[in-house]
Amino acid sequence: MKARQPDPNLFLAQGMALHQRGRLPEAVQAYQAALRAAPNLHAASKYQGLALFQMGLREPGLAMMRRAAEQLPDDASAFFNLGQALCEIGRDREGLAAFVRAAEIDPTETDTRRRIAQLAERQGDRALAITHLRAVAEQQPDAADVWDALSQLCYFEGQLESAVDAHRRAVALNPKILDQRRIGYADPDPALAPRTIQLQPDAARHPSMAKPEALAAFAEATGLAIVEDVLKHPLGYREHALEQDFQPIVYAGQNFPGLQTKGTDPQDIMAVVASALGRRVKWISPDTGAYRVSYAGSTARTDIHVDNEDGDNWDRFAAVLYLNLPGQEQGGTMFWRHRDTGWERRLPDEEVRAAGFRSFKAFQERWLPNQASRPFNEIADGRDAWEPIVELPMRNNRLVLYRGHFFHSLSNVFGSTLQDGRLVQLFFFEPA
Repeated sequence: MKARQPDPNLFLAQGMALHQRGRLPEAVQAYQAALRAAPNLHAASKYQGLALFQMGLREPGLAMMRRAAEQLPDDASAFFNLGQALCEIGRDREGLAAFVRAAEIDPTETDTRRRIAQLAERQGDRALAITHLRAVAEQQPDAADVWDALSQLCYFEGQLESAVDAHRRAVALNPKILDQRRIGYADPDPALAPRTIQLQPDAARHPSMAKPEALAAFAEATGLAIVEDVLKHPLGYREHALEQDFQPIVYAGQNFPGLQTKGTDPQDIMAVVASALGRRVKWISPDTGAYRVSYAGSTARTDIHVDNEDGDNWDRFAAVLYLNLPGQEQGGTMFWRHRDTGWERRLPDEEVRAAGFRSFKAFQERWLPNQASRPFNEIADGRDAWEPIVELPMRNNRLVLYRGHFFHSLSNVFGSTLQDGRLVQLFFFEPA
């Protein structure tokens, strides 16, 4: 009587059941039994390689998974497992290629496409990331996190129309996203024709800025623009601003004097900004459009500061719209020079290190400490290490904009209520 041949598929099923329960050595034995019975049962090789890898036998496991993927060219899971294993040991580029192959085999698997998007973005291939996130969004139209991730990728890739569309979809599904980012863009509008003025001689606060040529060079370096009579109805706009919800807002390690609202839709003002600059602008900061009131006696952690504390994008701007009534205006926005270093702005990291600081953060810790909250006027009294160079005077319905990596501060705080405190609206953006 002929002996009954062992069933390789039964061994495979046993191995998979043991594998799922975490009994990896026993699972490997079952997979090996399946392969002895059927050497061409490549699924057993696939799972055995994975089990070996999970047991810490990484190179043998990887080798077996790679062979299984070659032997199973239409098995998406074989390439997915291989991609996961490669990424786990830091071989992300090979892992990405494996995931891409898995997605080609099974385009409906959204987990694979999400992994591709994450890896592609990490490796600087935003176009590939966008392609796969779009596919996920089509299959999961109610996934706010997908639309949110897609909006950010499109924003940084310069696909602004797509970025705004994805952002709107994300916010409709999860309005709390606006606490993290507010994405938009604006184009110049010839019909607006904003009235801009030059920096006047009385803006100089240091002898080095006394000559018109010095002020002109400062304006060019900072990208300065001063726009007058921005609002058609400034009093009504101010009253609307005062009706908003002002709260003390503390950022990681720092805060400003006074109270601030959440960001608001900045489209109308940003159209003025784009028209003043003569080019498209874009924004992603959640604070764009926020109103801020600063009273005398307000506490804060920071005074002189930069808005852009890291990165190598030197074309990020801040803008301030002054909303105090005529007759209330005091001070404005002050720019500073550090006495010891002569710095007027944050420098590239290599220049910061060459000056003896391990990082720009270390420079801040030495010269711009923000560890404790104190009355703002007390902080302002400690500006001895800095010298003022230019002040942009506050004027009702005036908008000033400048590159945010230059050292700046508000000149002073005043008033005691919403009605007489220093009231401004803030914007953060960059040319597109």
